[in-house]
Amino acid sequence: TCALPIYVEKVVKLINPGPSGKGKNWSAYKSRFVEPLRIRSGLLFWEKYETELRRAQDALAESEARYRIIFDGAAQGLLLADLQSMHFVYANAAICRMLGYTKEEFLHLTPLDIHPPEEEQLHRANFSPNAEGTLRKAEDVLCIRKDGTTLPVNITAREVTYQGRPHLIGFITDMSEKK
Repeated sequence: TCALPIYVEKVVKLINPGPSGKGKNWSAYKSRFVEPLRIRSGLLFWEKYETELRRAQDALAESEARYRIIFDGAAQGLLLADLQSMHFVYANAAICRMLGYTKEEFLHLTPLDIHPPEEEQLHRANFSPNAEGTLRKAEDVLCIRKDGTTLPVNITAREVTYQGRPHLIGFITDMSEKK
């Protein structure tokens, strides 16, 4: 008989049942045959969908960049606030310039922090539940700048869903030039 190469003998030994009365060494079988097949399947899956995944990631990054340009390039101030906590979760560059706060500082504020105490009821009412998409307007209201001075503004707000939660997006127009 012809002698088989050593690796073939090992493969045959792994595949064939164990000697009578002895159990098969399945862990050795699994580590030599099953795991490499699983790894290969995973690699084939990755190769197949890697291009699609990369395209989706690129499209998402492009979309985020496009919206950031729109929001940060807007002349109107934009603020996004959680409807329940009333905390701001986003502020664009225009509102930062208008009121003198940084974007990071806005994340620690609510509308009650940037309006005079006598307007508190008006702003609390704007945060009461309303039909999504319904416009809310507040004209000739005052905002308090970081330096303590006031700025007359008009605010148009709309309820939106952001990250699965209700939020209010406010569009703030500086009225100081018009008065």
